[in-house]
Amino acid sequence: MKNIYETAREAAELTRFVDAVRAAGLQDLLSGEGPFTVFAPTNEAFGKVSGRFRPAMQNHVVRARISTADIRQQGTMRIGTVGGDAIAVAWSPDAGQLTVEDARIIQADIAATNGVIHIVDYLIRPAAVETAAR
Repeated sequence: MKNIYETAREAAELTRFVDAVRAAGLQDLLSGEGPFTVFAPTNEAFGKVSGRFRPAMQNHVVRARISTADIRQQGTMRIGTVGGDAIAVAWSPDAGQLTVEDARIIQADIAATNGVIHIVDYLIRPAAVETAAR
């Protein structure tokens, strides 16, 4: 089994996420001991964001291992990111959907030696950041 950074580097749908992690200088952190949870946007997710807004990759990383079972058990969680913002993670039993802010978790619980990766369909923008960007 590989660490989060190595695992993401091997995923064809996460090449833009890996580039953003490198640009943010997070590759050493995501190769480190952890535990971490990473909400990794797909390449397609990066194409959905206008050039006006570039979210911090730190908002996609949490210093804890959070599985989808944890999210389902809690229902809704506000968790702090390594960037210092809090993000909302929720389970909607009616929709049968796990979400992180405006993003949907489309592939979950990808295990790594130092945590877990959940692949999301949109870049994460904490509510406070979203309001400030308008």
